[in-house]
Amino acid sequence: MYDLQLLVGVCYRSAASTTDNNMRLLDMLEKAVNGCTHDCILVVGDFNYREIDYNNYDVKADNNSDACKFFDKSLDLYLVQHVTQATRKREGTCESVLDYIFTDEEMLVDNLRYEAPLGKSDHVSLVWDYIIQVEDSISKQKKLNYSKGNYNKITADLKEVDWDLVLKDESTEGAWNNFKDIVQKSVKANIPATDTSRKKKASKTWLIKATKRNISKRNKAWKSYRDKNTEVSYTEYKKLRNEANRRIKADRASYMKKVLKSFKGNPKKFYGYEKNEDSERESTPDH
Repeated sequence: MYDLQLLVGVCYRSAASTTDNNMRLLDMLEKAVNGCTHDCILVVGDFNYREIDYNNYDVKADNNSDACKFFDKSLDLYLVQHVTQATRKREGTCESVLDYIFTDEEMLVDNLRYEAPLGKSDHVSLVWDYIIQVEDSISKQKKLNYSKGNYNKITADLKEVDWDLVLKDESTEGAWNNFKDIVQKSVKANIPATDTSRKKKASKTWLIKATKRNISKRNKAWKSYRDKNTEVSYTEYKKLRNEANRRIKADRASYMKKVLKSFKGNPKKFYGYEKNEDSERESTPDH
């Protein structure tokens, strides 16, 4: 089993819920996101906020309304809302999205289906796959080992070709294709190929959840600055950028401290780490 802790919350908010109860719901959401030690969060349920349109990031209600406060709180907590289609349909009324699926990270809900209601309910049944962990993909590729190529044989092959005949009466593209096919055929015959496995580059798993949220906030501020192009929006972006950089450096330092501590009495692990770091540095292109 994967060593991850998932906090699951199920909510039903009555359409007649009082403002006091609605504020308690916001407090519970904040505690779930900021006050728990779980790795991931999943909050689902019937929230009955027909005024909220997550698809267009809009609320058809006053800024001081409970619906607007709920919407703002979900954005402040960087919750990702995955339901995009209507979940309640009844004859004579407008269809609406009343049921939500919240996670604290992107890409955790996959293959979301809107299926038939249960019993006499007028709400669709939501079925989805929850992504616990994504395996690093390994792609096998054929790579030519040019250091062991028989270049004398390639040269001899090309000398034997009657190029006047091969290129005669050909267009520029046709001549190029003939030339390329002949060269590639000789290369394939005289340069050995080896199978190489290339692992997908690992993500920065050492970033803690709070830092990831800060990075997301920074990215949103950057988008806001690009859209508005004002001094105020740029100042906000710079503040969040500096905070994100500070957090990233702190997380990196904390991670390295743990890594170095794990090397004590284990030289093989140290040299393996160094080899992997050197490999990543060599494969990183210059900018």
